[in-house]
Amino acid sequence: MPNLERLNLRLCGSLDKIDSSIGVLTKLTWLDLSNCKLLKSLPSSIQYLDSLEELYLRNCSSLEKFLEMERGCMKGLRELWLDNTAIEELSSSIVHITSLELLSLRICKNLKSLPSNICGLESLTTLDLRDCSNLETFPEIMEDMQHLESLNLRGTGWSPLQHSISIIAQTWRHFRKSWRTCKS
Repeated sequence: MPNLERLNLRLCGSLDKIDSSIGVLTKLTWLDLSNCKLLKSLPSSIQYLDSLEELYLRNCSSLEKFLEMERGCMKGLRELWLDNTAIEELSSSIVHITSLELLSLRICKNLKSLPSNICGLESLTTLDLRDCSNLETFPEIMEDMQHLESLNLRGTGWSPLQHSISIIAQTWRHFRKSWRTCKS
């Protein structure tokens, strides 16, 4: 199975562990572990899947922690779906996923904070934190996140208006700049 490109383990209700041998699937581009409600952690070998582009962990309600990443790993990962997991915080090592374009943490009710260095995700276009009702802090992100197009904070516990206005203003400036480039 070394040539396997897509692996769908969605809805494997009794799956509580992923074997570390998954790391040998070097051509894997798509992995769906959604609704594996007993899955508590991921083997560190997943981070070495450099061909992986999309990782779905939606509704893995026992998953308390995402991987501690090493620099230079998961070079191809563009989409990371962690919706409705038990994650309380993301490790600052998430910035090592330099190709990440979409990070979805919808309905992560235990999520209290984001790493202060999340602005290091320079390729990020979409950050979805909808209904993360216990989100207490939100880092200053807009300076370096030039590609951010969509930021969903609806239903979060975080809502200082002043910061929200600066986020909107920065995003609007970026949009106008991109639009001018597009028109020429």
